[in-house]
Amino acid sequence: MLLIYELEVSGVSRRRGDRTKLVQSAGNRKWGFPDEMTWLPDQQKWFTPDEVAQCAISGHSHPLPELEKSQVSGRLAAKELLVRCAASGNLALPDEVKQCVVTKDWLLPQFLGWCVQSKAWVSKKLLIPCDLPEGLVIDDAKHRVRSRKLRICARRAAKRCYWSGETLHPDDGADCSLLGLWFESTLLTDGMLGLIADNLSLSNRGATAVADTSELDWIKASFAESFQVGNRVQKFPTPDGFRALYFAELRRWPWQPLRQLVFFGRFDQGRLLGRAATYNHHANEWQIAQ
Repeated sequence: MLLIYELEVSGVSRRRGDRTKLVQSAGNRKWGFPDEMTWLPDQQKWFTPDEVAQCAISGHSHPLPELEKSQVSGRLAAKELLVRCAASGNLALPDEVKQCVVTKDWLLPQFLGWCVQSKAWVSKKLLIPCDLPEGLVIDDAKHRVRSRKLRICARRAAKRCYWSGETLHPDDGADCSLLGLWFESTLLTDGMLGLIADNLSLSNRGATAVADTSELDWIKASFAESFQVGNRVQKFPTPDGFRALYFAELRRWPWQPLRQLVFFGRFDQGRLLGRAATYNHHANEWQIAQ
């Protein structure tokens, strides 16, 4: 039993108890017993319960002056852990904002859009409507392609012209009916690569004769199961020099009609591109070869 002068009243609960057990708050300086106070290990100090709150980010308790409310949700968090939205200036918790992959700014959801090309969140200020696929896309040449009619597609939905090598909007080209390869529409005539129709004679204007024996051997071997390719082969290299449109005369008996094999290929990689087709000069007739 304690004597009256050994007792003291708690400033927190108004309970009487052993005065030697009282601890003082580092904040409001009130005295209280340990079971009604809050001990913060990081600071090695006591506080009254109404002086501390839990950080919504770390889960740790902090004195109220070290906390601030999110202006989005009202949740409390340590000031140094809050993020400021670059657009509105509002403070928010990290899970309430996202980072723009371009500017690296932290933004609230209403200031962001999903880019269908980069598949990431981007500031809406950098985005424009996209027709293919439908959505939003960053407005620069790295992410979008614009058609001649000003329709927009994401670069991943664009097509590559096999002749020019350019990346174009799908509206600006089509597949060649013979080769099955995609070309810019200005290069097509009646659904066919115009260069084919313009150069079916054996005196092709601007064509280069294939004189390299290794290239001739590659062509003959590529079609050995279906055709006997003669030694008269001409080609039109693409502007970048990597691919070529080939015209190869097929072997025949003197009484047989002249036939040409037309195909697209890449000799440096030993690859045929798309389909091949044969043209019968006597019958003026095309036949898809493969």
